[in-house]
Amino acid sequence: MPLHVPKIICGACGVAVDLPTTPTPAAPAEIRCPSCNQSDTLDSAVAQARRHATHMAERAFEKKMQRAGRPLSRRTPTAIPERSLKWISNLEA
Repeated sequence: MPLHVPKIICGACGVAVDLPTTPTPAAPAEIRCPSCNQSDTLDSAVAQARRHATHMAERAFEKKMQRAGRPLSRRTPTAIPERSLKWISNLEA
């Protein structure tokens, strides 16, 4: 089974962002959307995309549990709009 490598996508316009190949410690890596020119540091973009991926995994798990007939009663699901973050991942629920 091939390994799925998630991509970072601009949350505003939905375009995949090219990641810098060789960031240097002196100049922190910056990413920029090729469509809308939104920019941010690589660390911040990765953190936001990670939060989005975690949310999508939780949503997928909740859907799976509901189909199995076991609603999650321990916590109330948080409805976070998919495009509420500046940077998102390409994972789907």
